[in-house]
Amino acid sequence: MIPFSLYVISLCVIAGCESITGGGISYAEVTVFGMAPAEIPEGVGEEGTAGTLLEGDVEVRLRVILGGGLSAPISISAGDRTVTVPVGGGAPVSLGRTSLVPGFYQGVRVVFTEVSANLTAGPGVGPSTGQKTVTVAFGANGSNPIGPNHSLVLRDGNELQVTIDLRAPDWIGTVSPGAGPVVVPAAVFEEAVRIQARVR
Repeated sequence: MIPFSLYVISLCVIAGCESITGGGISYAEVTVFGMAPAEIPEGVGEEGTAGTLLEGDVEVRLRVILGGGLSAPISISAGDRTVTVPVGGGAPVSLGRTSLVPGFYQGVRVVFTEVSANLTAGPGVGPSTGQKTVTVAFGANGSNPIGPNHSLVLRDGNELQVTIDLRAPDWIGTVSPGAGPVVVPAAVFEEAVRIQARVR
């Protein structure tokens, strides 16, 4: 296993430390989707995609942490945040833009503490059953940390773009249609969610 100090030196040689430690400012922005847009395979109509079968909103409470690398971890969500997004896609929600010191960082991790979807249309939802609520069962500390743990290098002017794709139709679709509230296990939710971190 390569010692961390040698790993940092290797990154400096590759990326050029003088362009990182010489001051300046970097940024981070977190964007949350109920279901991020994706290319539709040829021959499949838009009406056949999972996201369009469900209507409603999903409310999540989360926090986003950027590993500190050579310093302490940093919250790039300004602590715990609650946002509401459409279940089947639609407009995402930005948690805002945070300034960062250029340098080395170790991964992005997201912790969810509350997730609740309120469905107004879809399988098991109709005039006879009314709206349907689907929640995720977390423990006292919320979900396991989710997200890519690879190293990141931010230079002056770079922006770290973090995309949280809840993939709501995937975990909602694991429960049986019917009236009344439904609970999804945390492990099922954690398996469905996708987190991406890109430096631009």
